[in-house]
Amino acid sequence: MWLGLVEPEESEDGVLGFLTADFSVIIKNKSSAGTAVGIPCGVIKIAYDLADYLFKNYAITASVKECQNIIDSGGQFQRRGRKMDLSKEVKDFSKKYIGDVLTSMENNYAEFLDAIDGVLILGGGGYIFKNY
Repeated sequence: MWLGLVEPEESEDGVLGFLTADFSVIIKNKSSAGTAVGIPCGVIKIAYDLADYLFKNYAITASVKECQNIIDSGGQFQRRGRKMDLSKEVKDFSKKYIGDVLTSMENNYAEFLDAIDGVLILGGGGYIFKNY
């Protein structure tokens, strides 16, 4: 599996956005519109896990946007002068998310994945894969 920006001749292209993960086939550096598919497993799942964690452990209600900012800042959160380091939680939820995406790809596209040379991860969620 390729993780990062490379230019393979044939691969599956995965764009991990905030709301969805979108996949398409790339053959000779061209994508095929008929092979594009989106599944609802974007980075927003990490934000929801983080919001649940904050509510259950600290009785803090955080919006999805606030949780996205926590993720983007590497786990730093501040509210009413109180600073919290949630980097461990962001890391744990990110690893769980990566596992869920890979499991989803395997469950839905195993036969196809066996026939390609690699997977190119792009989009906002690509940096999460790069970190782990």
